[in-house]
Amino acid sequence: MSAQPTRQTGALRVRSAPSLRRVEIEWGVSRRALGERAPAGGSALLTLRYQGDVGGDERWELIDPSSGASVAVAPMGHAGASVPEIRSSGGCVHVHSPTIYAFISSELDRPELLYARTPMFASLRVGGGRYQPQGVRLRTSS
Repeated sequence: MSAQPTRQTGALRVRSAPSLRRVEIEWGVSRRALGERAPAGGSALLTLRYQGDVGGDERWELIDPSSGASVAVAPMGHAGASVPEIRSSGGCVHVHSPTIYAFISSELDRPELLYARTPMFASLRVGGGRYQPQGVRLRTSS
């Protein structure tokens, strides 16, 4: 058996995947449930936002969508910001820190929160046990 020469058409270009920089997860929280802890504004439904930077800190804040006012919040027992462990593998993003444990599917065009557990709602004294996420964003650098 002999090898036949092949024709070279040019350099092969490989595009690298963008690297993950930040994870943002949002939940809706009733202003009535928060009472005095709510930021200034008139929205009945506020946004609780988690932001975790890869290799950096994490932040929690309550936001009034109508006024844009926000208040930084921290779970009980966690005075300072902690550094989250954020890993991306096989179409999933895993976020783990003392304040959150979450799995996000990144396979589709729009990321989807598959599972999240956080002591934040108990720290805010919001009753209940399950909270509807409003959205997930994965910030990347290209």
